[in-house]
Amino acid sequence: YTNTNYAAPQQENSISPLHTIFRMAYPSGSPEKIEENSMWPSIAPDSSKIVYVKYTSISKNKLYVADTNGDNPQEVILNGSGIPEIVDAPIFLPNGQSILFSAPVPPQAYQPTWFDKLMGVQIAKAHDVPSDWYVVSVSGGEPVRLTQIQAAYLFASISPDDKRVVSSSGNGTFVMELDGSNLTSLMLGSAPQGTVRWIP
Repeated sequence: YTNTNYAAPQQENSISPLHTIFRMAYPSGSPEKIEENSMWPSIAPDSSKIVYVKYTSISKNKLYVADTNGDNPQEVILNGSGIPEIVDAPIFLPNGQSILFSAPVPPQAYQPTWFDKLMGVQIAKAHDVPSDWYVVSVSGGEPVRLTQIQAAYLFASISPDDKRVVSSSGNGTFVMELDGSNLTSLMLGSAPQGTVRWIP
């Protein structure tokens, strides 16, 4: 599970709020810390690994894969053109070898003018910006963009038969194939941030 600390002291350019991933044996275990400054843990289909997002600054985070007890953390290194600086809501696909995650479409490179530099203009980033679904190998590589929906607050869940993804977003709820095809809207309209799960 993820613990959120809203009362932690904050420094300039620090992450707010602070998130920590814990695990706990059911029903009477004690919480064991897995990773700090991290959230969105998701377990692999064979229960051998977890994938999560680790925050490195306010405007950047990275995908990590580790053993379920937090040992052997490895960054999933993204490469190629248009690497997103913000990644969110990762889950393993049924093959256990690919990770589905949401990210904003990388903007075109911005070069500040001399006037922007003089006035101290900085680029603002946020996690609630319109995003799409991407997939990448657990071993890293170039992410593949699966959708063209530009929706905020994306969250996904794999169907019990491992054939489809249901996704909630700020624009509604939809279902798609694992490769992003056959996208079908279930509910349209503005929706609050939340999650969605399949019933077995």
